[in-house]
Amino acid sequence: MTDTELKCRNAKEAAKKLSTASANDKNKALLLIAEELKSNKDYILRENDKDMKAAEENGLPKVLLDRLLLSPDRIDGMAKGVIEVADLPDPVGKTLSDITRPLYLRLAPTSRPMRLRFALNRATAPCFAAAGRRYTRTPQYLM
Repeated sequence: MTDTELKCRNAKEAAKKLSTASANDKNKALLLIAEELKSNKDYILRENDKDMKAAEENGLPKVLLDRLLLSPDRIDGMAKGVIEVADLPDPVGKTLSDITRPLYLRLAPTSRPMRLRFALNRATAPCFAAAGRRYTRTPQYLM
């Protein structure tokens, strides 16, 4: 099994667990993510520097280099955004609308965990955190 296949399998298992997690557990996870971003800032910046050098050597366009570049302020912004999401109400299980149609057909759809899969390439590092913040509320998995 390749490293990518293993990551995908682990992400799928994590998504299953996340789909049944309570709002409190999801908030704890989000706050832990924010804390880890803050406490590992130096490591993240060192690794980002390696990525930047490799990207420049491979001729990545400047616009993508800017998206890949992390700074202490960008990492702080990611952590702040994660905390903001933790402060939002959990939408899972909420009634979205309640409509009674002819013949007493009642439609009351509720929000539920999504099963969305998508890939983010290395050139979207700031977007990765934004996506992670947004989709930790529902079982998304990022590859």
